[in-house]
Amino acid sequence: MPHKLGQVFLKDPHILKKIVDQSFLDDKSIVLEIGCGDGDLSCVLAPKVKHLYIVELDTHCIEKTKERLASFSNVSFIHEDILRVDCSQFPSPLIVIANIPYYISAKIMKWCIANKQYLNKCVLMVQKEFCEKLVALPGQALYSSLGVYVSAFFSVKKLFNVSRQCFRPIPKVDSSVDRKSTRLN
Repeated sequence: MPHKLGQVFLKDPHILKKIVDQSFLDDKSIVLEIGCGDGDLSCVLAPKVKHLYIVELDTHCIEKTKERLASFSNVSFIHEDILRVDCSQFPSPLIVIANIPYYISAKIMKWCIANKQYLNKCVLMVQKEFCEKLVALPGQALYSSLGVYVSAFFSVKKLFNVSRQCFRPIPKVDSSVDRKSTRLN
């Protein structure tokens, strides 16, 4: 598959399972996956949840993942840029799970905040340094205005790091998985 749109694909089955395990899913969970890539995470999610909504911009990724998930009736595909999606169209509360394109991480955080009333939690793979900014405390070097802004709406917890060797193609950075739980307002 050609490398475009900032795409790197998580290929380590142990990390895929760990993401799903740390999402605390059950047969009542409604999940929105941002970007399916070639469907590896989607294939782990679909059998565990009530419904899986996949928002993907790349038609080739949609077609490949549709083939892999053909036996599942609980999966819907939305061919759209996630930043244009309004979560009011889905049943809620939603659990957002994704290996997001790192170059739009801040935009996706703002999208999560804009849709927070529909979300239960977000489990996202992000660039390691970006995650560290989100969880940094006052006085720490990586403490940032984005981290303060996100923490006003979500309780953010870093779950684990992911080596760049777990991806294809291999990116130039390491990653981390974090979980953002909505704050009661």
